[in-house]
Amino acid sequence: MRNFYFLLLTFILFTQLYACSDAKPADNNGIDTEINSDSDSDSNSDTDSDTDTDSVRGVTGDCSDDSDCTGGTCELVQNWQTCIIPVNESTDPTSGGGIGMDECINSQDCPDGEKCYLEIQCMGACFEQNVCKKDECQNDTDCPDPDNQICVPAGAYMHPVNTCRYTTCKTDSDCHDGSNGKCIPYISSCYSLPQAFSGFYCHYLENECFSSSDCNGEMCMPSYGDSPGFSCQMEMCPAK
Repeated sequence: MRNFYFLLLTFILFTQLYACSDAKPADNNGIDTEINSDSDSDSNSDTDSDTDTDSVRGVTGDCSDDSDCTGGTCELVQNWQTCIIPVNESTDPTSGGGIGMDECINSQDCPDGEKCYLEIQCMGACFEQNVCKKDECQNDTDCPDPDNQICVPAGAYMHPVNTCRYTTCKTDSDCHDGSNGKCIPYISSCYSLPQAFSGFYCHYLENECFSSSDCNGEMCMPSYGDSPGFSCQMEMCPAK
């Protein structure tokens, strides 16, 4: 009887040891997979956080489809997706119109082919003015300086008509002074659109900011000095 219990105990111990040995490779694989997965995830997450830029993360604009653009469509301007939203024509005089600043009250006051739109004019100080406007271009080659200007379509960045605007880059391939160069729009904090649209500028992975929220009270602006891309600076705005 004693031999029987000894053999039974030996059999149980052997079975448990075999089960543990058989399960160990699966556990190791699970741990390795978990570590690799976490490492990859953390690495990607850290990269996103450090760059803090939608363009570097693969997002190529302000919208992904028409559902992001209330009253408009999501379209490609240069290599950047943005909302194209028609601008309403003016129908009333502005506050400045009382001193003869308005060119028009509505589109009936404009020459044939032009329409009346409200603009914010800034010449030392900023003021509202109704102006008659028509398309300046259909593509970049129609602009006076096609190498350095782009034809911004009506509705983009609240431009009422197709408008020639200066720019420092047109595609990502123009951005080669740093890593992961992206040609992105710069919107000044000093003005309202469309005046706030300042063209496209190169942004690089190593730049200290992507938006002004990165700048602790300063503005994230294109660097016009020796440092390529964007940096935190003080933006001097005209009186309003």
